[in-house]
Amino acid sequence: MQAEQFPAHIRALAKDIEHYALVEWPGMAGKKILRFIDGNFRAQGWQGTTFQPWKEISRKGTILVKTGKLRRSFRQEISNGAVRTWSTGPYAKVHNEGFKGEVNIRAYKRSLYVASKIGTGRFTKTGKERTKTVHTKTGESMVKAHIRNVNMPKRQFMPMSYQDSIILWNAIKRQTIKDLQRLAAAA
Repeated sequence: MQAEQFPAHIRALAKDIEHYALVEWPGMAGKKILRFIDGNFRAQGWQGTTFQPWKEISRKGTILVKTGKLRRSFRQEISNGAVRTWSTGPYAKVHNEGFKGEVNIRAYKRSLYVASKIGTGRFTKTGKERTKTVHTKTGESMVKAHIRNVNMPKRQFMPMSYQDSIILWNAIKRQTIKDLQRLAAAA
């Protein structure tokens, strides 16, 4: 490279870096954030400075995943040099930050059911008819409006700021350094 070409080379490199910062970096960071959130669901805990497992639940299965709706609810908006991640789940904030307090419950009708066994028309090898349980609605009862005390433990899965998780921040930083080194080598 000749000395006269150096300023043009620096301007081209600066233009590439600006394009990376405004267009490519937010997409890369957004993918890392979504992967981090999904990793917290897989690990069943928060990967901050240290791993903090979520409080156990009484039912069998994965914590915070019953239907998968919360895990699928994450959305992103990528704009010039920034990425914004949020959840469309109405209860995501309560699970992520925890909640302790009172909740007003409106009056509603509770359906009453009775369980009965009926024949299926199929028989076992011994000749006994197979049965299935059928729930039949027998009536309704009114539940009055009331206040319920709720104590939802914090089960953080999503960072609230970039400082929340060293692991996420380091992953983004490592990828940024790799990308900038690739830009410098290509120039």
